[in-house]
Amino acid sequence: MLVLFAIYAVIGRLLIYFIQKFILDNIQEKYIIQDSFLVKLISCDLCFGFWVYTGLALVFNIHHLFTEVAMKPNDVILNVLDGYVYIPIISEIFTGMVFSFMMHIFRLGWNSKFQIIEVN
Repeated sequence: MLVLFAIYAVIGRLLIYFIQKFILDNIQEKYIIQDSFLVKLISCDLCFGFWVYTGLALVFNIHHLFTEVAMKPNDVILNVLDGYVYIPIISEIFTGMVFSFMMHIFRLGWNSKFQIIEVN
């Protein structure tokens, strides 16, 4: 169950990285759009991560990952909200918010730990 969440987090982070690295650079070079809403959205990890993780939660049905945990047939399907009732779109939006924030904090911590700073 945690492995599936880890795979979900890694796939989302890779999508964010590759879209920011290749598509955003090509948009800025070819069309010279520096201040558009789309460029600002894609360059923000937290903002763009929300949309990526929400979309992935909708595509992968991330709320169904905890169905094997339910012991009785009449148990409520568990999701990221852990014990609350599944609400079709709201649960995926909440999952996108949580994972986007977690991965944003993880990335900031990783950069502060391993980033090389040159002082001239």
